[in-house]
Amino acid sequence: MVQARGERRRVAVVYHFFAHYRAAIMQTLLASETIDYLLVSDLDEPNNEIEAWQPPKDRWRWSPCLKLGANLIWQKGLLRLATQPRTDVIIFLGNANYLSTWCSAALARLLGKRVLFWTHGWVRDERGLKRLVRNSFYRLAHGLLLYGNRARAIGLRNGFPQENLYVIYNSLNYPQQRKLRETIGRSRLTSIRSRFFNDPASPVMICTGRLNKLKRIDLLLEAMSLLRDEGLNTSLLLVGEGPERSALKEMAFDRGLSVYFFGACYEEERLAELIMSSNLTVSPGQVGLTAMHSLAYGVPV
Repeated sequence: MVQARGERRRVAVVYHFFAHYRAAIMQTLLASETIDYLLVSDLDEPNNEIEAWQPPKDRWRWSPCLKLGANLIWQKGLLRLATQPRTDVIIFLGNANYLSTWCSAALARLLGKRVLFWTHGWVRDERGLKRLVRNSFYRLAHGLLLYGNRARAIGLRNGFPQENLYVIYNSLNYPQQRKLRETIGRSRLTSIRSRFFNDPASPVMICTGRLNKLKRIDLLLEAMSLLRDEGLNTSLLLVGEGPERSALKEMAFDRGLSVYFFGACYEEERLAELIMSSNLTVSPGQVGLTAMHSLAYGVPV
């Protein structure tokens, strides 16, 4: 596709929805002086478990996600997006469960558009049908925007050209986090520990995120019991809501553990205080952005 001199390149970013923690990077893209970004998504997360960020209406197009059985999704409007002559590049969420992405990406390539997938990529070496499906899907794109170097290394082993694998890492609003880290004082953190726990001098662990089985917070409670049997009392601050809350509360009560259930929190200033008031972050199951979030505030994971 030939770009007219002085004309801004138009790039569409297609996601199932934009989570609240994606707001900073999306706002940065929208502020570009050289590229005209269009954000395409549904309004909310399919299971309503994560708070969504709503892009500016003049830079956003609604693309509702329809469930096709347990795992497959069709996102409406993507075939039309692929045919629009003004769209030069389409960056898709690289999830093979979205059947509409297979079709739209293939159509966009046939029409001469550049196609990129924004994805975790490979987590481990795979075999059989799963490897075949994933690699076939990824080959629909001209390039993959990956979260880490491990994914890139596995991609190279799978025969993907190195010039098509871009490691862009993950993202949070680090400038805001750095400012908060530098302004929250020690007395404030001491006050928070005293409010939540009877023994604020004992080590405090924090775990943030959905209270679901994938997080394996039950293992963390088991670890606290073992530590207490060895003479080390600890406290746990759980920040989040989810289906496992009642079971975890019962388990903590039965074992006499010092656990405070804070509930869901999406305010960065409050999250900064909670994380910084802790000695370390522990996430026995899924980790993801939890690790980056904690390290940004100087708390080990």
